[in-house]
Amino acid sequence: YMFCTHGLTTIRGLFEMMGVPVIGNTSELMALSTNKWKTRCILEAAGVPVPRGDLLTDNEYDEGSLIPTLDAPFIIKPCSEGNSLGLSMYKSGNEDELMSMISCAFKYDKEVLVEEFIPLGYEVRVAVVENEHGLLEVLPICNYVLNEDHPIRTLEDKLQTNENGIPTTPTKCVRELPPKSLPAKVITNIEKYAKMAHGALGCRDYSIFDVRVAPDGTPYFIEASLYCSYASSSIIVMMSEAGGRKPYDLFNIALEKTINRRHPKKEERGEAYDNFMTDIEIAR
Repeated sequence: YMFCTHGLTTIRGLFEMMGVPVIGNTSELMALSTNKWKTRCILEAAGVPVPRGDLLTDNEYDEGSLIPTLDAPFIIKPCSEGNSLGLSMYKSGNEDELMSMISCAFKYDKEVLVEEFIPLGYEVRVAVVENEHGLLEVLPICNYVLNEDHPIRTLEDKLQTNENGIPTTPTKCVRELPPKSLPAKVITNIEKYAKMAHGALGCRDYSIFDVRVAPDGTPYFIEASLYCSYASSSIIVMMSEAGGRKPYDLFNIALEKTINRRHPKKEERGEAYDNFMTDIEIAR
């Protein structure tokens, strides 16, 4: 599992070009999902709730014409960075403080996303998997326990990695799994929109989303995390176990689906596939 951008995109794409199937999402989708602005635009177009947002570019920053249109408070974060690096929350009318936060975000990316702050109802992580029957299934949702004094998850709360993408520090957030405090109606809404998001992005095998639930119960999708590992400490594995599966069940299901993408079962592959494979053998 390669968590660096190069591994998630280029290396994954090279395997696909060589005809070696890979578990999870395509290299093209992985590249898209690293851009928070493009991802949120697709979700918004599909009817999935997302916070209002502005995209700031380094050209605007150099020209000194950066003026976010949103009213404070709002979140400032690099457009293509993970684990809350460069993320901050702007609350006041202090322009110097605002420019300092924007400058910090631009240290990590040439584009910065300014996003409406959703007041804390709940902050959750939800995963959608394609199960052994080929159907979309939402795993038990993980609820991160936050409060008004600590209303957002920051870098210190999340999994941290070194410059090579290797995890060094596990998440520190207090979490509920399964989510005992989430109302049934909120869970139903999250599950509905998670499946919509999975389909809108064209996800494969699994998808993971960070969701901010407003006090009125509306789930706002704030980020797509379309990579995972199947280690015992991985959130998607813990979600699966909370739903009654054994530790390696998810991996085995995804593995079989991936193998079938390379060598589909005879009854599933059809004449076109057989002709394709014959052509490959002739070419060899």
